[in-house]
Amino acid sequence: MGKRGLRALAVRNVKNSHYTFDLLQQAGHGQLHFAAPVFNEFVIEVPHARAAWRQLKDRGVVAGVVLEEWYPELKDCLLLCTTELHTREEIKDLVRELSQENEVTQVA
Repeated sequence: MGKRGLRALAVRNVKNSHYTFDLLQQAGHGQLHFAAPVFNEFVIEVPHARAAWRQLKDRGVVAGVVLEEWYPELKDCLLLCTTELHTREEIKDLVRELSQENEVTQVA
């Protein structure tokens, strides 16, 4: 991969994570839980995160990790990660699915 390749990979990961976060924010899911800089993963607050995550998993959508499992103080938080393997279309699909699921869980 070399020095340039590794740098290009890192830049792509950062761009993907910021792209993901920007789309989530536009969809109303943009509440970062921590104020730290983002590389390729970040924690967002999602109402009814566990229920939304399960529903998405049942539909074959990987929606990060429910952090409440290990950190009870992080209730309704998801850890999302994007890498060079995630396409813009896959990221859009995740945001779309998460938005649809969030609408359903808030009504229920």
